[in-house]
Amino acid sequence: MVEVLAPKAGIDHLKALLGFILDLVSAVMEAIAEGKFGLSLAFKLLGLIKEAVTAFKDIAMVKDEIKDLDDTEKQQLVDMVEQRLKISSPAIKGYVEKGLEALLALISLYGSFVK
Repeated sequence: MVEVLAPKAGIDHLKALLGFILDLVSAVMEAIAEGKFGLSLAFKLLGLIKEAVTAFKDIAMVKDEIKDLDDTEKQQLVDMVEQRLKISSPAIKGYVEKGLEALLALISLYGSFVK
């Protein structure tokens, strides 16, 4: 008998969600650095609406993607955070990696309690 394996979930939805979160954090951090929340921030936040729709469209898939993550995909997520936040310090890169692992574990744990 031939065993049929379920297709791998991939990480496209997780990357879209992470990208949206990073862009939102970046916009707010930039506004804080400027010391004001004006039209510039408003236009950036409006621009994020399209990204939010994409990020949250298939949010249910994120749980499956997290469960299905392999080491290569985890590294892709770490690299994405490091590139978006322009992190070059090896120590901070280590914190990002551990923080992302902890976040994914918490999301997975939460998902196991909420059905």
